[in-house]
Amino acid sequence: MISNKATLKEYKDTINFDSQRFYNKCLKYLLEKVLSYLSDTDYNPNQLRVVLEERNHDYDAMLRYFEKVKKNPLYLQSQVFSGFNPFCITKLKKGQDEAMEVADFVSHAVYQLANKTIANFEIPETRYFTELSSRFAGDHSCNVLGTGIKCIHTLEQLQLDPDVAALLAVTKCKAPTGMTRRRTA
Repeated sequence: MISNKATLKEYKDTINFDSQRFYNKCLKYLLEKVLSYLSDTDYNPNQLRVVLEERNHDYDAMLRYFEKVKKNPLYLQSQVFSGFNPFCITKLKKGQDEAMEVADFVSHAVYQLANKTIANFEIPETRYFTELSSRFAGDHSCNVLGTGIKCIHTLEQLQLDPDVAALLAVTKCKAPTGMTRRRTA
């Protein structure tokens, strides 16, 4: 998921800048992409495990939120929660699982695409993303944008540098192996 603070401002205003609800909404966006991708495969929903880094968060409220989304999806893309068991979500402290470090590295690579600060002379760093991009999920044509990378809400709204936007638009993944993907029209 990649966003520009301006694209999320309306939602932040709606929830009165409640960081708990904001975290849940961002996690919902992420899970929608993962579940949508997996729904096009032969995965078993009972084997799904979602691991989050433990933080100061109301996890009970989060689980209730996902139960509510599952029972009453307000958006078409949220229908992928129909077979989702929110209790597959677990939390671990930093350092308890090496996979958490991989997640940090990947999120850092995506963040650097939009990071323009005085410290980096307002020049986004694309190399980390470029090195990892083939490992992102992609659609049936291996396009990463829209499947492995979700823009909030559109690529244009991110107001990225033209070269970064162009990179995202053409990024391809490696076709998955060892997993059967169903073809959809």
